[in-house]
Amino acid sequence: MAGNGRVDQLHLMKVFVGVGEDESFAAAARRLDLSPAAVTRAIAALEEQLGVKLLARTTRSVRLTEAGRRYLDDSRHILASIVEANEAVAGANATPKGNLAVTAPVLFGKAFVMPCVVRYLKDYPDVDVSAYFLDRVVNVVEEGMDVAVRIGHLQHTIIAASGISPRVDWKFGASDDPTMVHMKPRLMVTSNDAAIAAAVSGLGIARLLSYQVADEIAEGRLTIVLPDYEEAPWPIHVLHRESKFGSAKVRNFIDVLTHYLRSHPHLQ
Repeated sequence: MAGNGRVDQLHLMKVFVGVGEDESFAAAARRLDLSPAAVTRAIAALEEQLGVKLLARTTRSVRLTEAGRRYLDDSRHILASIVEANEAVAGANATPKGNLAVTAPVLFGKAFVMPCVVRYLKDYPDVDVSAYFLDRVVNVVEEGMDVAVRIGHLQHTIIAASGISPRVDWKFGASDDPTMVHMKPRLMVTSNDAAIAAAVSGLGIARLLSYQVADEIAEGRLTIVLPDYEEAPWPIHVLHRESKFGSAKVRNFIDVLTHYLRSHPHLQ
């Protein structure tokens, strides 16, 4: 009975994760290939077992309670650990399979991560990749990312209220004794590619990372201003979620990605 209890517990957790992620009993039933009635019974059994309400249900919606949100995060980690443990026991040369979630900045992702994703998918047909290219810091754990690319020195997150002041501070020179210049931009944009387009059109100057404008500079559409004040190269970090077990799909993708980045001429 104890063995059956453990199996049932994992089943209930899988059903709950399906419902919690989709916020829908019907969608979870389709994803798990179960009947809607079986999903309803599983959630009821889990809530009875825990003595806690995990989902707030109405005739039109399903929402996680506060306890449900915490249990969803814990359940995801437990189920992921089981998958990783199974991969590890199968050996270091186990064939990668499953879904791999990757995130990187927009332009860097398009130029450098996508070629690796395409190569990886061709080499490992049993893996599906979800690529999230976003110009914001993605929380690797909370947003379920397997691999994240970070550019620059890893520091504490800085909170700035950009709407309070229209001024922008640019730093030049050595990091230990920089020269600060206060700028008042005529154009504020929310993406690097928009800033590049504006600079190429001749509107003015922009401050960008070298890889972002490598093609424009090589083709003569942009010119470097004040080359003597260029910063030292920024490091590129490839992060992954901490795990007791090595995941074959993550390990193999990181190998492909790091080899490609180290050999790319625009990143030397």
